[in-house]
Amino acid sequence: MLSDIEMQSRTEERAAESRKIRDILLSRCDWTHSVSDWNIPQKEEWRLYRASLRDLPLHPLFPEMNHHSDEYPKPPNNPAQNIQKYLYDETSENKWVLNPNWVDLTEE
Repeated sequence: MLSDIEMQSRTEERAAESRKIRDILLSRCDWTHSVSDWNIPQKEEWRLYRASLRDLPLHPLFPEMNHHSDEYPKPPNNPAQNIQKYLYDETSENKWVLNPNWVDLTEE
């Protein structure tokens, strides 16, 4: 059985790795906001996606989820957003809220 110190260390390692991946994903969409006069389709959606990546450490499942999980923020036009349990809401105090359309198919 792991000690509390070992568990804390592993959580910190997962958090660091998750932040590293998040930073890579942010850099990949810098183009959407690097030039202010570009007419980018879905610019507001891209802004919200980037904000959700920046606030990822506030997600209820952070750092346990990885970037391949269904719960990880998805870029605009990604249908996987419909199945996420939590949605990003920048107006919410906690930033992440339960998706009202989410259904747990394992519950009866």
